Amino acid sequence: MVELFAPGDYHGHQQVFAIAQSSTGLIYFSNFGELIEYDGAKWRGIGVPTSWIRELAADDSGRVWLGGADELGWCETGADGAAAYHSLVDKLPVESRPLGTVWSVDWFDHSVWFATDRQVLRWRDGKFDHWNFSATPLQRLHGGGKYLWLARRGDGLYRWNGGEWQLISRAPELADQQIGALIDEVDGSSSIIGTGDGRLWRLTAKGELSPFAPALGPMLDGSRITGGSRLRSGLLAITTHGQGVLVLDAQGELVQKVSEEEGLSSASSYRVMEDREGGVWVASNMGAARVELGSPYTLFGKENGRGSVVALSQARSNGVLYLGSEEGVRRLVPQPGGKARFEPVPGGRPRVYCFLPHEAGLLVGTDAGLARMVDGALKVEVHTPVPVVGLGRSVSSPDRIFVGFSESASTYRRTADGAWVDEGPVAAFSGEARTMVEAENGSLWIGTTQRGYAHVVRADGQTWQKAVVEFFRNDHGLPAEIGWVRVVDGPGGPWFSTGAGLFTFDAARNSFVPAPPLASVKLAGLYTWPVASVRDGEVWAQVAATADPKDLERPDVGRLAREAAGGWTWHPLPKRIINRVGYFGVYEMLIEPGVLWLSGQSAVVRIETDRVTEATSVSPLPLRSPGLTRERSRCGARRPTFRSARSRSKWNLPNPDFPPVARPSTPTGCEDSTMPGRTGERRPTSS
Repeated sequence: MVELFAPGDYHGHQQVFAIAQSSTGLIYFSNFGELIEYDGAKWRGIGVPTSWIRELAADDSGRVWLGGADELGWCETGADGAAAYHSLVDKLPVESRPLGTVWSVDWFDHSVWFATDRQVLRWRDGKFDHWNFSATPLQRLHGGGKYLWLARRGDGLYRWNGGEWQLISRAPELADQQIGALIDEVDGSSSIIGTGDGRLWRLTAKGELSPFAPALGPMLDGSRITGGSRLRSGLLAITTHGQGVLVLDAQGELVQKVSEEEGLSSASSYRVMEDREGGVWVASNMGAARVELGSPYTLFGKENGRGSVVALSQARSNGVLYLGSEEGVRRLVPQPGGKARFEPVPGGRPRVYCFLPHEAGLLVGTDAGLARMVDGALKVEVHTPVPVVGLGRSVSSPDRIFVGFSESASTYRRTADGAWVDEGPVAAFSGEARTMVEAENGSLWIGTTQRGYAHVVRADGQTWQKAVVEFFRNDHGLPAEIGWVRVVDGPGGPWFSTGAGLFTFDAARNSFVPAPPLASVKLAGLYTWPVASVRDGEVWAQVAATADPKDLERPDVGRLAREAAGGWTWHPLPKRIINRVGYFGVYEMLIEPGVLWLSGQSAVVRIETDRVTEATSVSPLPLRSPGLTRERSRCGARRPTFRSARSRSKWNLPNPDFPPVARPSTPTGCEDSTMPGRTGERRPTSS
């Protein structure tokens, strides 16, 4: 799962060079002239008296340290809850001025370290220590995890030994290249190094150098390694210019690639940072992204072929997943690299209203009539004067189906030679027949858009065309405002969804009663749709206060599970997942053993339901909802609020359906006054 943060979201420059998370959990982006703070709901721009902020480092006290053009200092949140920047430029020794560009910052051994082209500075105990070197372009510090390193291009690689910088290697493979990534093994026995020529190396504690992950050579040819980090799982995340982010195992085997095809906005990335919730943040030249590696959630947006409009139907037939919409029928097709995308099926693009999996193949209700998937193509087999808006199958007669229209419902029978016979309408019924379920007792329930529920009952030997129909609308236990009603085949028989709750039908009392699972968890009376079940004792549903659009902006979707004692419990999915489905929540839901498919205005989301508990065991950083505000902090000035544009979101990790290719004390002496923020100016692009 990839969540993008574009310049329009945080109102800043597109280039984000570094990302850090403070010990308080806030996320910070480096940007042009300001540090951008994100708390999961709001963006705040914190003015810094510089142009480009090049690097960030978080300490253990909630401070985030930064370096930029002739500037270094820290940012922290004050007692009033507002974040402010504090400069340390006036604390610099005379011999360290002018400062120049601070290319790297690191928090190591309870001290803050900064590096420019000609010196290394350490801020500790309220003062600076400094080490001067001959000027080297882009001299950089690397916190490898175990050690602090200094890479000097044209000179060599040094390591801090607690008292001085010790030369470790002058191997030309390292000394002649810009080192972008340096990651220590946990035991310190060796380090993995990535260089500007796109190569990876292993450097032992004895200074021995050997290639690492040589099989990646063809992929990295022409690319530049820019950064890297060891994840808590032990995997290595390597950022590149050209190939996005590469995730490697300890042996250097490629586990996963995350680039434009997988959802990033750019294949050029600068830094990677794992947050305490397990998300991996990527800084790039087109904003930033948060990636959930190995997530049980996969999103299919327009870039994955979902289409430009809402999918009104979902079904699987003969092992293939289909979507139906105003743009016709699409099917999920495996792609190279363990991915998948939706592609239109041949046979035209009629508007699709409904699907019905059938022994003869997937049946499709369209505005042209009754269609069927035949040899991978859509074929209209019965042309009708009005659209087919509903389909249902007969339990008592497997060769018969129920076909719903805008003002009637008919039965069709399939003959042995594959022809469809129109048996005629149910004479006593009128209304828009959207959903139809035949109960085990042989009666038929129809959910309509205007007339409530129709119960169609035949006498022995009677045809459906002559059956008796009883309508239920604001009576027999149904709420006064039932809205657009639907009937689905649920556990134990038909389930009835209304604008004010989910019900079952008690035949003995001739009355509707709240569905027991929702009633037991105090969700009865709430709008519940869609709803689906495939396993005994498990029901998936979307729940909102009402069917009003304002309530459907933030619905809950979750699982009702029956406990051993007989009661039910409600397990909601993370809000951030439901938000990504789109405005008005979930339109269609398809449940399969172990997999849930949700379809909405923005995307189709695939959820591995057996892994959801594992994925939500740690509360994730809350992701912003559409329309949240962005505040720009300007010290001593009024703080205007800007409305943020809706997030542009892409998720496209390899689909699991298809196997993948494989507080110490705060440093003292930081009493400097808050620096005023810079005013807005044209922001150039930096290389």
